[in-house]
Amino acid sequence: VTAAGITLTGNVTTSGTQSYNGAVTLAAAATLATSNSAVAFSSTVNGAQALAIAAGTSTVSFGASVGSSRPETSARRVISIISRAAGRISRANHRLRTTMPQR
Repeated sequence: VTAAGITLTGNVTTSGTQSYNGAVTLAAAATLATSNSAVAFSSTVNGAQALAIAAGTSTVSFGASVGSSRPETSARRVISIISRAAGRISRANHRLRTTMPQR
């Protein structure tokens, strides 16, 4: 998917690679699942919803910040990515928030 803004409103399941080329907003809880194919984000991923990614034996990559627009909610929700990707997460010189900011 290529667009200036991409809004995810539910689950996406494919047999091949999922590429999100544009800023992603989570409007609803979503699970992105592939059959051992990569899931790649070229821009930011934000939203106060849960995001789980199941890429099997493949990789999950982020080209920009994750959970930075509303860190109080989106950082907590995006943590499920880490458990699903089994250590195969990459990022390109940007921050992947996995802890909540101090108030």
